[in-house]
This record gives sequence, C-alpha cells and structure tokens, in this order.
Amino acid sequence: MKSKGVSLLIVLVLSWVFSADTFSVKKVDEEEITLKYDIKDDLLRIVLQTTTDRYVQNAKVRSTYSLVKIQFPGDFILNTPTDTGGRFEYSKKLSNLYLNVRDLKWIKILRLKSPPRLVIDAYLHGIEKERRQPEEVPEVEMPRPKGEIKTVVVDPGHGGTEIGIYSPGFVEKKVVLRVAWELSRRLKGTRAYLTRTSDRRVSLMKRILFGRAKDPDIFISLHLTTTNSVNIFTASERYLRDKEPLLLSASQMRYLQESKKLARALGEELQNVLGIEVRYLEAPLPVLTHMDSPAVLIELPSGEFFEYNLKNIKEIAEAIKRGMERYESS
Repeated sequence: MKSKGVSLLIVLVLSWVFSADTFSVKKVDEEEITLKYDIKDDLLRIVLQTTTDRYVQNAKVRSTYSLVKIQFPGDFILNTPTDTGGRFEYSKKLSNLYLNVRDLKWIKILRLKSPPRLVIDAYLHGIEKERRQPEEVPEVEMPRPKGEIKTVVVDPGHGGTEIGIYSPGFVEKKVVLRVAWELSRRLKGTRAYLTRTSDRRVSLMKRILFGRAKDPDIFISLHLTTTNSVNIFTASERYLRDKEPLLLSASQMRYLQESKKLARALGEELQNVLGIEVRYLEAPLPVLTHMDSPAVLIELPSGEFFEYNLKNIKEIAEAIKRGMERYESS
C-alpha cells in the first residue's frame, strides 16, 4: 500500500514537472507582438512592440504599392487595436504580418530598444485631399478620341525573384500571370501584349517603356491584395497637378478621366462576378503616371479568401474582358 502511494506521488511530481516545462516552452515560442498606430497629416506611424529584441532586429520588411509585408523569425501572437481608422488593414499568416495601407507612398523603418519596437513610418498621398481648394489643371494636349479597343497591354506584376504575396496555397506572381494569359486568349480581334510571358523579373522601367512602345488603347496592371476585396488604382490627380505636363512622369495627366471611367467599368463587372467589395483608389504609381494611355492597376482578392483554380481564373478574365467592352461602349 505504501509502495503504491509512493508511485502515485512520483507520477504526480513528474506530471507537474513536464507540464511546467511544456508551459515554459510554450511561453518562449509564443512571442507577443502588440500593434499600435498613430496618424498625423500624411504620416501613418505603425508600432509593433515585441517581447524580445530578436524579433525586431531579425524582422524582414518589404513593401510594394499598398502592401507592407513583415516577416518575423518565428510565429507570434498578435494583439491589435479594435479600430484602424480605415487607413490600413492587417492580416497574419504564420510568421508573416501583412499591412494593406491606403494611399501608400513610401515607408521608413526604425528598430528601437527598451522596449523592443519595430516602427514603420508610412508616408501617404491624398490625406488632405478633401481640405484642399480646387487647383487649376494645366492645359495639355487632348487625348486621342476613344473608339474601338484594338491594342491592350497587360502587366502581370512581379515575376522571378519578386514573388509578391505568397503562402503555401498560392503565389502572387504565378496567379496574376495565369490571369493575364487567360485574358489575352479571350481578346480575339485585339492585339494583346504581356509585359512578361513567363516567370521572370522585368524591371519597372522596362515595363513602362514596353507599355508605351506598344501605343495601347488601354493598359492594365494585375496584382493581388491581402484582403477579400478588389482594389482598382488610377494615378493620383493631386500628384499629377504638381508635375510639369511635358514630363514623362506626367504622361497620364491627359488620360486621367478616361482611366477613372475604365476603372469603374472593370470594377462593376468584377463585382458582379466575385460578389465582393470593389474599392477605387488613387496613387502616384509610376506604372500608371508614366503611361501614355488610359491605365489602371487591379489588385485582385488574396488567395487566402479566394481559390484561384482554372474555373475562377476564367471567370475573372471574362469579367475584365466585359469591363473593357463596357468602357468601350460608354
């Protein structure tokens, strides 16, 4: 009887030891990251406060268009505010944190200690837009009359070492290339050119020069977002007003209103097919501002929310085609 009591005591002690060790390991693995933010004028400051300095110093930060991706050295628990003021959205995937920032211009990174903090200063466009007085737009040459769409340039974003957004289930560079190929096959009777036709990196300037050289009737750049929505960008009117009309970077000025009409036509068709929110945004993206034709950049929904199988890719391509036809007949 005494032996059984001793055995039971040993079992209880060992159970307590192993449970304590497990609890300790769990605490080490589960790095806590608290997200805070502040916005003033055209600066959005996002602060990611971590438990250990290792997560700050080893974090890898990349940005493209409206997306900021932070890759931490391991998994983490994310504590976030209940409201972001509508200026940005966030999503977590394994050791990655994605920030979708509206009107993003460029970012600056600070790594601070005591306490460990990763500070992302996001400089924005258009924050003061509604407060500004209307400005007179310089006179420029009127665009060529709109008629039948005979030439289209489709720009599938990223490629090669620039993979874009990715997860075990999808890779942005591959998804947008498949959509671009499917769209080009459906444009019978229209010359459709792709800025890249395979998984290779093409520099931004080469994309721009290629698009201009083809003298297209419309230009469409394809990307993914991190949310379950579609974002359609046109060039920033505020940015173009501050540029000399003869500069290459102001080529879009005379096509801005047509670009907005194109964006609406494409957005309405995509919304009909996907049944999700479509947002119309402005940003001074070089791939748009340098384009000498109506031009838009479409961010399709994240692969986390939408399955990019062959059937759905065909539906998206068909919706974009119908949007082009709607714009053509407007």
